[in-house]
Amino acid sequence: MPRRAKGPRLYLDRSRRTWAIRDGASYVRTGCAEADTERAHKFLAEYIANKYAPKRSPSPLVADMLLAYARDKLPGMKSRSAKYNIRNLEKWWGDRSLADVTAANCRAYAAARTQAAARSDLGKLQAAINHWHAEYGPLALIPKVVLPPRNAARERWLSRSEAARLLWAARHTEHLKRIILIGLYTGSRYGVIRQLEWSWLDLDGRTMRRRAHRAVETANKRTPTIRIPRRLHGFLRRWRRTAPIGVPFVVHYDGRQ
Repeated sequence: MPRRAKGPRLYLDRSRRTWAIRDGASYVRTGCAEADTERAHKFLAEYIANKYAPKRSPSPLVADMLLAYARDKLPGMKSRSAKYNIRNLEKWWGDRSLADVTAANCRAYAAARTQAAARSDLGKLQAAINHWHAEYGPLALIPKVVLPPRNAARERWLSRSEAARLLWAARHTEHLKRIILIGLYTGSRYGVIRQLEWSWLDLDGRTMRRRAHRAVETANKRTPTIRIPRRLHGFLRRWRRTAPIGVPFVVHYDGRQ
């Protein structure tokens, strides 16, 4: 019995250290270096979209709905999490039809993932179904995707002694120490701290922006300008005086982000 074709997928050419696309017997070079995985995935998505266009149907395959959603919606999304959701869903739901979107199958999918990850993935499945109904349908029946319950609200926070132990453990690793201090004093997400540049700080006015100029702010990840706490302000002033010339990032490793 012949093996089922895997479809177009990324393949790392180890001799050239570049990404290529394997599609059956075809081999398409992307021109993307090994480290440039994000651009390689975009190249793959464009390749798939150009090769195959889903046909309107009242009872499509889940793979078609995910492809249509990815092609129509993902380019306008700033967050990369939706791409991972679609990729996860394709592995499990790809060869199933709309009729297979049942409560039992939703629970079976969730059982193989963490509660939060399954809820995020299945939320995108519902979005893909709704998008197909609006743009490629109408669907004969719109199934209700069963989501796992939300995680319980956080009830515990670091104590002062635990925060002190964390900093003590990172005392010889400068970039980790900075991440911890900025996180503790401002409550900023890791992604914000990692991208934080000196130009975002007004050390004289003691204010800190948490996103770049002209950056779009999403509704679920607010990053308002904040007042720099007094103790963190002292650390920042010392770090600024010793910052390497030409390095824009507050947190860096040998000058690299």
